Amino acid sequence: MEAAGRAQSRVGDDPLAWLARRKGADGSCLIDAAQLAAGERFRQDFDVANLSPRVTSGWDHGVRVSGLGGRGDGRAAVIDVAMAARRRFEAALAAVGPELAPVLTEVCCRSQGLEAVERQFQWPARSGKLMLQVALKVLARHYGLAMPAGASETRRMRHQRLDHRASCEVR
Repeated sequence: MEAAGRAQSRVGDDPLAWLARRKGADGSCLIDAAQLAAGERFRQDFDVANLSPRVTSGWDHGVRVSGLGGRGDGRAAVIDVAMAARRRFEAALAAVGPELAPVLTEVCCRSQGLEAVERQFQWPARSGKLMLQVALKVLARHYGLAMPAGASETRRMRHQRLDHRASCEVR
């Protein structure tokens, strides 16, 4: 629940949502529905796994979480969920590789803007968008949200119809 609250509090300054609302020069979405879903799933695992650095003291060590039917404190279940999220997050990082993982982490998880990421990694202006698009495409394929390059024509056509229905919206 805490992770969901953090995610909702970032909606206003979320670079992924901003890019999903924008269209490129050719009129297509800068980030399609599968890429957006992959980025949000990646961020959710980051939040649930509590991977963000703490700035203040943790005051939750004394809080008891009720388990199933009120038996036990439920702490083991919370830890299991966090560990599973951490494993999913690490598997996603491994799937995109060390070259693309930093841009995903900075933009999706830490809500850094593309210009700040370009400065941080000393990339040319406007290259962050391309790097993020490639990283999100690979991430979407890892999560099974996008078709691999060698997919059959029937599956590819069905996927394109889904993409067309979930086209860019002005929010």
